[in-house]
Amino acid sequence: MKRIICFLSCLFFISALSNAQKNENLKILEKNGKYGLVNKNGTVVVPIIYDCLSPFKESLAVVCLNGKYGFIDKKGTAVIPIIYDRAYLFKKGLAAVSLNGKIGFINKKGTVVIPIIYNEISGLKENIIRLGLYKKESIFGKEAIYGLINNEGKTILPVEYNHLEIFGSNSFILAKDKKYGIMGFENKITVPLIYDKIIKQNKNTAIIEKDLKWGLIDDKGHIITPIQYENSHFSPYYEHKYDSLIPVKTEKKWGFINLKGEITIPLKYTSVDHFENKRFKVSLNGKYGLIDKSGGIIIPISYDHIYDSDKGFYRTVLNDKWRFFNQKGENTISTVYDYADKFKDGLARVSINNKYGFIDTVGKEVIAIKHDYAKEYNDGVAIVQLNNKWGALNGNGEVIIPIIYDAVIAEAYIKESPLAFKLDGNWGFVDKKGSTVIPFEYDDVLNPFSGSKTAIVIKNGKRIKIDLQGNQI
Repeated sequence: MKRIICFLSCLFFISALSNAQKNENLKILEKNGKYGLVNKNGTVVVPIIYDCLSPFKESLAVVCLNGKYGFIDKKGTAVIPIIYDRAYLFKKGLAAVSLNGKIGFINKKGTVVIPIIYNEISGLKENIIRLGLYKKESIFGKEAIYGLINNEGKTILPVEYNHLEIFGSNSFILAKDKKYGIMGFENKITVPLIYDKIIKQNKNTAIIEKDLKWGLIDDKGHIITPIQYENSHFSPYYEHKYDSLIPVKTEKKWGFINLKGEITIPLKYTSVDHFENKRFKVSLNGKYGLIDKSGGIIIPISYDHIYDSDKGFYRTVLNDKWRFFNQKGENTISTVYDYADKFKDGLARVSINNKYGFIDTVGKEVIAIKHDYAKEYNDGVAIVQLNNKWGALNGNGEVIIPIIYDAVIAEAYIKESPLAFKLDGNWGFVDKKGSTVIPFEYDDVLNPFSGSKTAIVIKNGKRIKIDLQGNQI
């Protein structure tokens, strides 16, 4: 129903705005939350009694009263009864109305010309409307069947198709009984319903699937690429991700084709995966690297793994050693680490010889790599362990929470939430400045604050909930 309301509400208001100037001899007047119409002389021509009132379209206006909608003429006569749950402006002699959660169409005499039985109505193209009827619901959502009418209410396609969408300038993709085909506006089937899937990729190109193999077709029904590829990362939105490149597979090798069906990157890779900025992670002979959309090598295909760019850096792993590469594939941070985390707030957690610290984006050691462990850096706070004690540092490596505590419950500092620390066998809470905000008097902490305004703790063997001031709730 939300889809119906959204689409038809847009029609209502767009039409209302476009016709406001045409009705300049009549003016909508509001008084005490009620609406009516006055003429250019200020004479009331439509009583000020309605809860809503639209400008006129095709000599009729939508009005609502006590939660119901209908139509009046310019004399204020209710020519179509005010009985509908929603009503929308007329266009070419038809208006959509809803009743009891269903949608249909009436003419200017109020006669129902399209039964009020449909669950969805959406405009696919000017003068063509798609009707949807829900058949059943499942765990995957509502299953619908669709058909088409024109603005005169004449049936173009009966409501019996499982899928129906515009394709190109003069065609539709349609499906029935789990088979897909293509039909022209002239109601002529240009591609029989024989495919397992047809997935539109842009205005004029679609992917066709049959028996788990793939190809390309245009909106006229012409085959661009025969069905030959074994698998693909096909997606209805791939063009936004892959810059009009389609990763395809045949004989266990991956490569890329464009929307013309041309092979742009040879099918030679064991796997391909899209990274941002029009980059692709590829593997060959068990090693990974990075290529651009032309197939050019950015990072050599010689690493055990490669991680997507984060804050301008890729991370690679070779023989359990981690390196950073910039967007150009340059190893600008020369140090090799035993572990390297992604950058966050300008710092990345790294490890050498089982010691942890943080570096900035030029590789400078901002927090010394000397700690026994370090949590993820977040919101200017790094929780660290040194000599079996816990505390926290800021982004400059300065101590903000003394490293004196026996334990901590947090993967990272969460803004405005005090951290749960353990000291001398009891748990309490410390803020970002190192101040104890809730005393160390609890046996355990089951759920720390972690962004919430409450925490669950154990005291004297009892489970209790406390607020940020330590008060029991």
